[in-house]
Amino acid sequence: MNEIKLFFSTLKSDYKSSTIPTKKEKRNCYYGIIGNMFRSLYSSISAPFIYPIWYMFREQITTEIYKDTSIREIQNLMEQNKTNLIKSKLKSNSKFLYWLWTYGDIDDPLGRGGMLLTYCNGDNTFWTRFKWSALRNPRFNINYMEFRTSLITDVVTIIDKRNFGIRYYSQGLGAWNYDGIYFKWMKDDKQKWYFIYENNNMNNLFYLGYTGLLLQDIGNPGGGRFETAYRKSTLII
Repeated sequence: MNEIKLFFSTLKSDYKSSTIPTKKEKRNCYYGIIGNMFRSLYSSISAPFIYPIWYMFREQITTEIYKDTSIREIQNLMEQNKTNLIKSKLKSNSKFLYWLWTYGDIDDPLGRGGMLLTYCNGDNTFWTRFKWSALRNPRFNINYMEFRTSLITDVVTIIDKRNFGIRYYSQGLGAWNYDGIYFKWMKDDKQKWYFIYENNNMNNLFYLGYTGLLLQDIGNPGGGRFETAYRKSTLII
């Protein structure tokens, strides 16, 4: 738990000391994250009950919800962060089916549902899909749309102590987790501020904030997505 304690200590120190973003802008970000966490909790509780309904009727729902559009078009719009347009297109077919769709699989809904080929030995059954989409990634569609920044325009780096010569592996987080602490604030073109904090070491990997912005910051069209994780790490030699 040392990583989490250090995170809150760092956040408190940053709130008191730095002036960009302002304290009000930081509080707005904190409130947004707290809201995301409660929404994630709701999704985690409801997904095990709603996902089976979507799975049972996925062919009918997919046929109806993608009228006058397509799976590929919606995926492209998702990558461009055009969430309002996505909602407009899908809700125009059925608001109720859109609600069910938020619990489903945006990636290959009639195939593997986005599951990795290595997940559960590659099995594509209801139970593997249930574990992937209702337990591991509950209500991923709505989370992917709502928990994102817009186009990043400004970056303020608070801490960057990464050692690019040392990296760690963790199941589900991959192998490109560089040693050290990284903390930065980012503003998007809607004038909202967000942060990403990471602390990777030989014992654990911890991050909280808007991921997907470590390689490309300003001009990243997809923005970042709110996530958090705390897992054991394995040193890559």
